[in-house]
Amino acid sequence: MECRVAPLREFLRVDLDTCAMSLCHDGSEMQQELLEADSTTVIAVVYDGIHPVAWAASHTWRGMQTLEGFTRHSFRRRGLQRFAATGLIAAGVLDLTKTLAVFSPHCCSLTRSLGFSSVVLFLHRNGDWTEVHT
Repeated sequence: MECRVAPLREFLRVDLDTCAMSLCHDGSEMQQELLEADSTTVIAVVYDGIHPVAWAASHTWRGMQTLEGFTRHSFRRRGLQRFAATGLIAAGVLDLTKTLAVFSPHCCSLTRSLGFSSVVLFLHRNGDWTEVHT
């Protein structure tokens, strides 16, 4: 496995298309960003050989840094999100001392184990993102 961390627009178009079409929820904002292929968002892509199998990225949202990611179903439970998120931390994209917003309950334990002390979970309810106390 290899993890590459770079601005989204520096990746090969074929890799971005793979991430958009098979490693994103249909209709998501991240899927659209990957398809447009011109973003400065830094993304960590994990490869199995030459094939992308997971990614993690961070944006600023509501004044907080975010951690978003997706792993191909057949590669889950192997630590690939930890691998990708660690790449973002090592590259200085994520700051362990700042509040981090996540959008899946599965991310809460991952982010705390990475050393984030302030993690806020948001879930999509009634057409809006609502903070959930964990």
